[in-house]
Amino acid sequence: MKLLSEPLVSSGTFILSKKKGLNWQQNEPFKSSLRVTSTRLEQSMMDNPPTVITKKDQPVIFAFSDIFLSVFQGDKKQVAQYFNLYFSGDVKKWQIALTPKTTPFNKAIKHIELSGGQYITSIEIDETQENNMIINLSNISQRNE
Repeated sequence: MKLLSEPLVSSGTFILSKKKGLNWQQNEPFKSSLRVTSTRLEQSMMDNPPTVITKKDQPVIFAFSDIFLSVFQGDKKQVAQYFNLYFSGDVKKWQIALTPKTTPFNKAIKHIELSGGQYITSIEIDETQENNMIINLSNISQRNE
């Protein structure tokens, strides 16, 4: 983030499920939890009670979370409605760049770059406010539900 003199490095568990949505448990440098489904976002920091946001209450926030879930689920049709997609590489090593073409995405994001092989291993989000977020995913495994 632009306000930080050094990058904030965190670690935790990231689980994506078609049925249950996204569950992101951060353990370091502090505990936080984020659960996102198609209709509900629940976030808690440390041991505080969760903040719950519903799609009905905050449709703009859910526009972002819907796209985020669509990217991870490989829903090209959904993503292409809001982003221009650029692909390079092959199935073993690839990169996809997304540039927003509509609001509210182009107001917050300059571009998103994903890279990986069998799975997404890196996500870089370049925001319009000069913040840059890099998410590196490791120890990736697939579970059957």
